[in-house]
Amino acid sequence: MANQPRTTTGASTIRINLRGNPFADSNPKRRGKYLMAYYLFDKAYRIAEAQTNGVPANRVVVQSTLEGDCQLPADANAAGLLGITMHSQLTPGRRVTVRKGGTAECVSAATIAPGTPLMVADAGGRVKPVEGAAGAHVNCIGFAESGASAMGDVVEVFLCIHQRIM
Repeated sequence: MANQPRTTTGASTIRINLRGNPFADSNPKRRGKYLMAYYLFDKAYRIAEAQTNGVPANRVVVQSTLEGDCQLPADANAAGLLGITMHSQLTPGRRVTVRKGGTAECVSAATIAPGTPLMVADAGGRVKPVEGAAGAHVNCIGFAESGASAMGDVVEVFLCIHQRIM
């Protein structure tokens, strides 16, 4: 982490990955070799006033009734997915950083295998493998990059928000 500069934007810190730069890597075995850079898309949203306890870190949030506001989903398979929170924000009306593109860590509500498509599991903003009746529309947040062996484990999610028909 010593070779990764930090850029500060508001209350959150974004790490810029310099692995695409052969001169930025301090490991002499890798110096001069090009490695893939990670591209992320974060956006700040205001916590809806109705969300009286704020939102915890690593949870899926959805669009609130007001433009620019977010809140935890009302239930499983919630519509209006915005992304995954990068930090907690316990005060309604304050802003939280939401990862909309790239990868993010999220709390699981079930056992998850890597590569599994994921959906919102509950009103707490946790994720679970996609499920639904044949012909049902399911709102997908993305795909598991890592596995989870139990509820409450943190899983890395490749964000790819879309809707699929089961």
